Amino acid sequence: MPEVSNVNIGKINMPTSTSSMQNALGGLGNNASLFGNDLIGGTEDTYTSDTMKTQLKTKAQSLVSLSKKLKTKDADGNEKTSPTVKKSIEKQMKMLKEQAEAAGIDLNAIFAEIADESHMTRKQRKELQSNLKVSIPKKSGSTETSSNTSSSNKKLNPFGMSNGGFGNLSMQGTQGNYQPTLNPSYGNSPNTKLDKAFLDKTKDISQRIGCDYKDLLAVMNSESGLKSTARNPKGGATGLIQFMPATAKMLGTTTDELRRMSPTQQLDYVEKFFNMVKKSAGFEGKRLSGADLYALVFMPGRAKRDILTSASDGKTYSYNKGLDKDGDGHISKADLQRRVAACYVDESRVFA
Repeated sequence: MPEVSNVNIGKINMPTSTSSMQNALGGLGNNASLFGNDLIGGTEDTYTSDTMKTQLKTKAQSLVSLSKKLKTKDADGNEKTSPTVKKSIEKQMKMLKEQAEAAGIDLNAIFAEIADESHMTRKQRKELQSNLKVSIPKKSGSTETSSNTSSSNKKLNPFGMSNGGFGNLSMQGTQGNYQPTLNPSYGNSPNTKLDKAFLDKTKDISQRIGCDYKDLLAVMNSESGLKSTARNPKGGATGLIQFMPATAKMLGTTTDELRRMSPTQQLDYVEKFFNMVKKSAGFEGKRLSGADLYALVFMPGRAKRDILTSASDGKTYSYNKGLDKDGDGHISKADLQRRVAACYVDESRVFA
């Protein structure tokens, strides 16, 4: 039997152009997460849900192939289950489900498409459902879930919605940002001194992305204390808005390169990030509130929801419990707005 370890889903890369997508499909590649990427070539290169669907489908097909090795027969013709393959499937299915749901994509529908295209019989479909623990409808439907459902917005099920990631990105994702905030003590006077060029550039960027510059400063203050070299040891989130490694790659750089940049240089990637997630999260042409900005960094795939995550979501909520300002078991847009307000920067103390 081939090495099971060779079948590995890993993180999803979400390229923003056709050529980069083709390069990334060899592997499933938050915070300025969920949504995970390759080089962004310019303003015309934007992340699309079709790109994510393509990558998810590629990895789902790999799991379908792996599932065929789950059960074998011994010398006496008795069927047995390979514990190694089973463990690999469980691990990778868990990761794939989180990535799909973080992007607001129905993974069951993707498996249904694969089943349809492969002309699977009813028996084969049942075997696939059993092996991968998925639900495959008779006919494939749309793989995109609504970005705004009435009932689920009230209370979210674990990963049962768009996240990411993009998680910072999430786009990453990303999936949303599963990392604890690096600046839990926040305040309006971070222990950082920056020059006026940084402030001027922040104002220019804010005009272009459509927000109040004070809100953008507050989000960066909350995430990193306005330290461009800030690094979270849990997951490697780095920089002003805590870019996750997959997000940095998506933006055409790395977290190491980001740390070597000056704060003013790193602002270019803050702008790239927001330009990318605004469109993918449905905020194109909309002026962003402080809560919107923070939601796009925290969980871009859920950024339009009133409630972004709940205690029932497990680590997504628990790692960021400090954002639940009213302690009701949910992190809402109202909570994020309060966080932003608490992190407004005293410009007279920070900027020389």
